[in-house]
Amino acid sequence: MLGAEPMKIEATDRAKEFIVEHGGNVYVWSDETGFDHASTEPPDGAIEFVTIEADGFTFHQDAGIVQPDWWSIEFHHLPREHVTATWDGGTFGPPGVLGYAP
Repeated sequence: MLGAEPMKIEATDRAKEFIVEHGGNVYVWSDETGFDHASTEPPDGAIEFVTIEADGFTFHQDAGIVQPDWWSIEFHHLPREHVTATWDGGTFGPPGVLGYAP
């Protein structure tokens, strides 16, 4: 797309550390039931991803997600250590929060 701004992918320092400790990749996708996921492991099913090099890790976005202006990746301790991904789109899946990383 000519003239389009590149998508921003921001992550907290602890999220980056967690991602690198778990292989250096983050995958975001929606399953067939509409539940959204963020994980450092790829899903079991065959999903086409758009791969983007981020700051210190590789980001894999489900090709079925319309490209947002930005993604924000955060680390959380509870209920277990995981990352979440939020975006600026308003209509894809639940309102902006994707699931847990193993």
